[in-house]
Order: sequence, then C-alpha cells, then structure tokens
Amino acid sequence: MVHKVSSVNLKRKISHQDVLSLITRESGMILLQKPSQSSFIKTFLQHSFLFFWIFYLVHQQRDYLIITPQRILLVINNTIVKQYSSTTLHAINFNGSNDSLEFKDQSEHSYISLQSLFLTYTEIHQLKKNLSLYKKERCSI
Repeated sequence: MVHKVSSVNLKRKISHQDVLSLITRESGMILLQKPSQSSFIKTFLQHSFLFFWIFYLVHQQRDYLIITPQRILLVINNTIVKQYSSTTLHAINFNGSNDSLEFKDQSEHSYISLQSLFLTYTEIHQLKKNLSLYKKERCSI
C-alpha cells in the first residue's frame, strides 16, 4: 500500500543556518537547493537596481529538499511544507514520471510529491546524483 505524506501544520519558517545545523546535527544531506520561484513583485523589482538589492537582501528565499536518516523535509520559500519522520528509511528513490520521492519505512511505502519545486531538467539530474551519493554514504556507515 502506498501512502502520500501529508503536510499537517508544518508552515514553519526555517533559515539557511537552521538548515545547515540540522544537516550537521542529524548527519544528513541537502538533495536539492534552489532559489524560490519569482513572484510578480520580485520580477518587477529586478528591473529597478536599487530596489532589487534592498528587496533581495531582505527577502532571500530558497527551496530545499533535505534528507537525514531520521527525516525528509521539503522546504518552499524558507517554510517547511512537508516533513516525514521515521526511525528507519529504506529504499529511497526519485520517480521522474510524477516528480516524487518514494521511500519505504519498515513495511509501508510512502511518497512525497516534489511538484511544488517546479524541477528543471538539470535540477532533476542534480537530485538523482545527490540521492545516489546519499545512498552510498549510508551504505558505507
């Protein structure tokens, strides 16, 4: 049976320093890091150089897909939108046909949809490469 991971009350802001400390503390890996999608306001302010730099310094937002041995986090616009916590994560794979991260926890199959990341071709390859590196690291420990 396959279960979709829900996002129940996870709208919590997370900074880049929080992400780095989580990775260090739980010996995890950032599978994907990218700038958040531009809004109309961002696009408009990019045309005005001075306003752009002020806006950029104040509203620097990123999207992350983070994996640790204990959890998987999906962060959009510096806000945690999905989190899956477990003691044992096995058989983690990326499904390119529907942009999802599939994994097995003991006997239960689950997945996290990554469609909100709006993945590009190069980002998908980066994600697959980082996922295979993560699997190799976990097997060697």
